[in-house]
Amino acid sequence: MPCPMCGSKGKRACPALKQEICSMCCGSNRGSRIVCPPDCAHNPFGPGQYDSFLAMERSFDAKALQYIVKHYGRDPVREVMRSMMPQDERDEAQQAIGFGTAIYLLLFFRKDPQGKKLADLWREAGCVGLTNDERIILEARSKASATVIEIQRVMDSQAMKCIDLLDPERGAFTVLDRSTAARVTRFATLFTWVDHYPAFSRFGAGGSVIPENILDAFLDNLKKKAEHEYGKPDSMSVKRFMSEHFGECIDGVGILAREWRKNMLQNIDFSQCIGIYRICGDVRQVRTVLEQKPEFEKDDTEDDKEKYPGAEIYYWVRRGASQAIEKSMPLAFQHGGEDEGVGTLGILRLYPDRLEVEAFSKKKYAFVKKMAEKYFGKGVSFQREKIVDVAKQMAEHDPEERDDDEENTKADSRKIPPEIERKLLTQFHENHYRKFLDAPIPALRGMTPREASLGRASRPLLVDLMKGHIRNLEVQNKERDFKLSLDSVLDELGLPELK
Repeated sequence: MPCPMCGSKGKRACPALKQEICSMCCGSNRGSRIVCPPDCAHNPFGPGQYDSFLAMERSFDAKALQYIVKHYGRDPVREVMRSMMPQDERDEAQQAIGFGTAIYLLLFFRKDPQGKKLADLWREAGCVGLTNDERIILEARSKASATVIEIQRVMDSQAMKCIDLLDPERGAFTVLDRSTAARVTRFATLFTWVDHYPAFSRFGAGGSVIPENILDAFLDNLKKKAEHEYGKPDSMSVKRFMSEHFGECIDGVGILAREWRKNMLQNIDFSQCIGIYRICGDVRQVRTVLEQKPEFEKDDTEDDKEKYPGAEIYYWVRRGASQAIEKSMPLAFQHGGEDEGVGTLGILRLYPDRLEVEAFSKKKYAFVKKMAEKYFGKGVSFQREKIVDVAKQMAEHDPEERDDDEENTKADSRKIPPEIERKLLTQFHENHYRKFLDAPIPALRGMTPREASLGRASRPLLVDLMKGHIRNLEVQNKERDFKLSLDSVLDELGLPELK
């Protein structure tokens, strides 16, 4: 049958026209004059033809850059790329961000004295140099902007179901991006560009993951800047500000994350506390106490013997009389019985002439110091102590820098056999979330998760809280090849939409 568009002999079936058309008319009209179904084998904007789309996208980027350079000049374009690049790092990935963002900015945002964008001039010139498929990319990108995306679900190796947090009315949409799908987890939030096509959407020009603990501060900060620059703090103004200051916004994510980390570390009790006691009598009397009391467990590992030659090492756990400290700990971190394991208070190192007691919080140290005086009495005499505020040191330390101690710590952690680590973490996970359901949570205004699940006003707070738990758990599963799940907790709370 002849092609209904040009009259030449048709060669391929067109499911949209329900006729055979020639390849020339297919290629020059699909997606523009012909509304193609996404499953058509000749439609490069269908999910099944993703590789073909990527090739078109690369071709468009090259032609767009050539057109921009021809209009603005090479040096001004380079300067814009540098200005849109994050300042924290100047590596290859950041250069790609600068390149991609400059194309968006110079083609679709900057206006000439007559108020026209470069994309408008390209259209008026008949989109010279662009194929029909590339013109569709031009139109999609002309409507794009930087925004904040939440990943609802990773569907497969290249597809994710997402929502735009600054445009919730759009609803969920499918994004195709293999590199992101391989590393992202559910409910992660991304700051990036988004192009919307009929059958799928695309992330563009790179971006940044926004940690959950700074998301609200990040968006509030952008609203203030958008209001200062454009007079409006609404979503459209925020998107415009992010689009025109993309590199600055990525830097802002890093700055907020470092500030949050520093504030968090300055407000937690994480200190290395060591008390040193002189043995006043027979060391065997001290050893007898350590062997008889249920809270002391001897450590015979070779590594510790090498690290502390001449010392007998005991773990001080929350058992026996030492279980009294449980009452002052948050419910989710209390241990109810032997079947749930016991928490650690500190470490004791017994030498022939002295006893060292070490704990890693000032609260625990005060408790073990008091108990040591009770247990050992006149058999020991307090000599001196050393207290190092580890949290403060970490707050002042650049998290991007790694020192030898950190590398050694990571190396030590790898000595735990994977099957033992998996067993211990699974046990902790189960114990923690068994108590979590009935533990008051500050983020839930002091309510327990079970209580929050019953209230109309508190339920959204619970959903946000559980999204964070799911996100963190899936990161751990991905990094350590675990299979931990919160499905039973979500069933208890009546949150099947998060499964």
